Amino acid sequence: MTLFTIGEKEHELKITYKSVKHLEGLFEGGSLGFIEAAMSGSLTTFSHVIHAALFHTGENYSLAQVDAAIETAFDSGLVDLTYIYNTINEVVLDSFFFAKVVRNLKAKNPEAFKQMNEILTTNGSSETDGGSSD
Repeated sequence: MTLFTIGEKEHELKITYKSVKHLEGLFEGGSLGFIEAAMSGSLTTFSHVIHAALFHTGENYSLAQVDAAIETAFDSGLVDLTYIYNTINEVVLDSFFFAKVVRNLKAKNPEAFKQMNEILTTNGSSETDGGSSD
């Protein structure tokens, strides 16, 4: 279960029929266009995913409220590309609605997906990059 905090509330992120319908309308190519955008890990796509994954709460959060929460988390060092990648994978690409198509895409080009996964899921950092591994 993936959680996201907006304001003082923590919510489960969940893709529903309404979420999918909304997301596929935002991207050229419908659901397949959305899958491609989701796999890119862009902040804009991430904002739309979080927004749509909160529809089920009934809180009616605006995209601006979601963006503000993401910006706060970003500025606090809680949202980075690895977080975005993992969240999109857990919430969207591994969801029952998208999972079969994503598995087929991965089967067509397994080496590319393996390399992307290795890059984005590495927990450590080198001494030359100035980062820490905590």
